[in-house]
Amino acid sequence: MHRRTLTRLSLSGLAGAALAPAARAQPDYPAKPVTIVVPFPPGGGTDVLIRLMTERLGEALGQPVVVDNRPGATGSIGNDRVAKAAPDGYTLLAQASIIGVFPHMLPGLLYNPLRDFAAIGMIGETPTVFVVHPDFPATVLKDLAAPSRRKPLTFGTAGIGSPQHLGTERMVRELGIAAEHVPYRGTAPAVTDLLGRQIDFAAFSLSSVLPLIREGKLRALAIHRARRSALAPEIPAASEQGVDDAGSSVRFLLLAPARTPAATIARLNATLNAVLRVPEVAKGFADRGYEVIASTPEAAGADVAEQERLWAPVVRQLGIALTE
Repeated sequence: MHRRTLTRLSLSGLAGAALAPAARAQPDYPAKPVTIVVPFPPGGGTDVLIRLMTERLGEALGQPVVVDNRPGATGSIGNDRVAKAAPDGYTLLAQASIIGVFPHMLPGLLYNPLRDFAAIGMIGETPTVFVVHPDFPATVLKDLAAPSRRKPLTFGTAGIGSPQHLGTERMVRELGIAAEHVPYRGTAPAVTDLLGRQIDFAAFSLSSVLPLIREGKLRALAIHRARRSALAPEIPAASEQGVDDAGSSVRFLLLAPARTPAATIARLNATLNAVLRVPEVAKGFADRGYEVIASTPEAAGADVAEQERLWAPVVRQLGIALTE
């Protein structure tokens, strides 16, 4: 699917939902507090990024912006709440663009990410990094191939169907590495087992392991995307090592219910991008291992559609079916 097609898809779905004629603009928006639903527990990446911005978002909008954590069912409880909320700009969703793949992993999903949301804009990104224990005999990704021919390697991620899982499955096939996935319930136990040499390598978000890389407790083989990260420019990009440059970064964005008025989406997008340009916000992101991404609603919608295009075939090939 070419970028032109992606843009059309986002306009007809995620971004275009805001253009529905049945929903008229609200000239006095916002006239009451705005709620951002985070479909994960407090303290996670999505929650941290949103809370770094809420005070300034509220100041810019002239109304309080509050966070409502609604964890559970792989994020579906919070996602479904926003999908069914009134399209008036007062109930928003903080998510990652990997939400575009959810219908392929979660049978019986009650919402459609490409149809039931209107994209407001991107927020930030943390790239995937492939890491090994310092004693493991590998300094680049291709070094994993030789030992895997003697015995399949094991790799850990924070969970089945995560961007890191899907990206690693694609990478090992590209480079001819025999490897078996060991899924964990979160990053912490996977890091513990990698440090203890219980698994051979792992794929994590850079934000979660950058301190361990800097301390020399883990060795980074590559960032899984087309370019290096400004947060760790010493780590080569996987594209420099012959790996497809699509990458498996986690990119966060803000969504509204479909049919939210275009004027409301535009106001929220302009406010979000202005807050992302505040130096203290950018520093807060960087200090936690995240890069700021500002975008148009169309670009954010296209990214969700692109994630579906990239990873739905991998999900089908692996037969991933998660239970909510």
